[in-house]
Amino acid sequence: MEVDVHHAKDLVRGLRRPSAARAIEVSIQVVLALALLGELAVVFLNVVSRAWSGESLPWTDEAAEMALSSIAFLGGAAAYRRQEHASIRAFVDLLSPRGRQICLVLTEWVVLVIAVTGGWFSIPYFLAQSEQLTPVLQVRASWFVLPLVIGMIAIAATAVERLAAKPRTMALTVGSVVAAIIVIVTVAEDVWRPWFVGDAALNLALGMFFAAVLLGLPVAFALLLGAQPR
Repeated sequence: MEVDVHHAKDLVRGLRRPSAARAIEVSIQVVLALALLGELAVVFLNVVSRAWSGESLPWTDEAAEMALSSIAFLGGAAAYRRQEHASIRAFVDLLSPRGRQICLVLTEWVVLVIAVTGGWFSIPYFLAQSEQLTPVLQVRASWFVLPLVIGMIAIAATAVERLAAKPRTMALTVGSVVAAIIVIVTVAEDVWRPWFVGDAALNLALGMFFAAVLLGLPVAFALLLGAQPR
């Protein structure tokens, strides 16, 4: 009976979602299914070719790379939307209910910043790759980067959707603090940058990673946070 209740709750939440958001979810899932089937087909055909003729099919590497790119970036966006990313909540669970809520809002803002930053820096790479063709399939190399761009957009949209569902005062307050920190770090870049070179830069990245994980940020995004362009 408990399973049926949970299933009913999931169904109600799904029905309440905006049609556009639901359409995006379904589209991403369809693309992921096709990419996975394509990857399996490429591997199977390559094995058959090597067993039959002793040679690999020349186009399989590029096809597999395109499929893996879609699975990695679109799959990451889909997993974040379904709250399936691994995270460590041992520290967050020790906090008061309000403290936990603040951490949840903070992690959503951090994810939004990471997604916007990643998407912004991926656009020039996407445009540059659109002028190149792959050696074998002769398709635009930008197709390999497109899943990254779409994935970042989907993650950012999910973060905005979740923040909109949080208490407005708390979301705006935490967002203001995050924005203030970004402005201060950006304006004072010439001051702090000389202090973080060599091993110090690595220590900073590790510190950001562990702090983000303790605050409940999914591990994948904590790794991206530590690797943000400086």
